[in-house]
Amino acid sequence: MSDMIDRLRTISAGAGRDIATDLATPSTVTALAGRIQHGVRRRRIRMGAIGVSVAAVVGAAVIAAPTLLRSLPGEPETIQPGIVRAVGPITTYEDDSVSVVLSSGDLVSLPRYEGDVTFQRTSSESLCMVTSPAGLPSGSWTPVTPDANRIVQQVTIWKKADDGTKSSLFTGSFLGAYPPGAQPAIVATVQVDPAVAPFIAVKISTWEFKVIESDHGRSYAPAYALSSLEGEPAPVYSGSADLGTRVGTLETRSIELNEWGTCYKPEDLEDPSFRTGTFEWHVVVDVFLVDHKGGTSPLGTAAYWFESEMV
Repeated sequence: MSDMIDRLRTISAGAGRDIATDLATPSTVTALAGRIQHGVRRRRIRMGAIGVSVAAVVGAAVIAAPTLLRSLPGEPETIQPGIVRAVGPITTYEDDSVSVVLSSGDLVSLPRYEGDVTFQRTSSESLCMVTSPAGLPSGSWTPVTPDANRIVQQVTIWKKADDGTKSSLFTGSFLGAYPPGAQPAIVATVQVDPAVAPFIAVKISTWEFKVIESDHGRSYAPAYALSSLEGEPAPVYSGSADLGTRVGTLETRSIELNEWGTCYKPEDLEDPSFRTGTFEWHVVVDVFLVDHKGGTSPLGTAAYWFESEMV
């Protein structure tokens, strides 16, 4: 009896090794992986009289399984980055990517930002180093990634009257004619998904260039510049959540005349005619996602230009 058991053990061990070898071959791995990927699970249960044979098959599967799991064709191994913090609808990960839960419940993913837009006010001295509009961004709205359009829905520039009424501006709009030293009040509004509205910040940078016409064409001289940072603008909500039209709108404060930085050179100020004539305004609006815990992610940039006359 003991001889029979020994022979059975020898046979089952050999069968296990043979099965393990067959299962671990590249062709078998590919075939089995294809079945796994297409959801083909065949369960065959066969009753056997010899328990050790079942153990042999199980042992073979244990040997082959790591190979199958390690090398599924067409499915490279990915590692999900760990979570650094979660604040409201915003989750920040170890690789500096961010996910945002919208009011609809949809999830928007933003990769790590690799650009040069910074979440800080730019000094007038630095702004005045831009000597021509050619060195500024262009385009009414440029998102950092297409998915950012699901967060930011619209950016608009307005001319604000003394009584608080606003008129929207478009690139190339004429602001009006003003005496030297007078300026129109400019504000920006940003419409965003309502779930994210409390986590939006806006930086608005404005340049005013003196337009110089000559036989060689149009050239520019920087006259004034200003940058302001709206870290926590209060959102105003409108629309219907049931109809999917609800939005949060954030408005920047108006640019005051006494806040402008002067870019004129001393010799320019000696020429009164230099402060009259045609001026081009260039407004750049940077929109940020902020979690108020130190995390900031640029969402996109809007850029506009307008003309005015100093008379």
